[in-house]
Amino acid sequence: MSALPRIGPALLALTLASLPLGCAGTKGPSCTEMGCANSLSIQLTKLSPWAAGSYSVTITHDDAQVECAVEFPLDCDAPPACGGDEDVFLGLSGCALDPAEQSISSIDFVRGTPAKVAISVRLGEGESAEGLGDAEFTPTYRSARPNGPECEPECNTAVEQLVMKIR
Repeated sequence: MSALPRIGPALLALTLASLPLGCAGTKGPSCTEMGCANSLSIQLTKLSPWAAGSYSVTITHDDAQVECAVEFPLDCDAPPACGGDEDVFLGLSGCALDPAEQSISSIDFVRGTPAKVAISVRLGEGESAEGLGDAEFTPTYRSARPNGPECEPECNTAVEQLVMKIR
């Protein structure tokens, strides 16, 4: 004997009629509600360890310039390297590791899609700072619609690899 009750054809039809139709019976696209943001991440690769000292990283993008300051060896409790700028962050890696394993791993733009980016890295402060590396490029963005091809939002993102030949 079955533990499940038997449902008559009329009750089954009524139950199925009351269920949402889903994708097959809807007009227009079926969209999810995932979010996304325009962004750019520049992955940095330095060919040798960062020596102890004070570094400045100048990031020029479109009509703006951001100055970031980093002290090596890294301190895990240090404030953000780019001060109060909320759009550009330096990815600092390995603060709890041996200084030879610490790095500036990325430059991340968390809002916006700059058309041109220039990066300059200097060691030391003021007029006597030594220029260590410069790069300039135009990012290639890809458009994405995480909720489906006909659904909003549409976001533009790019990940660029940059090998800086910093002395």
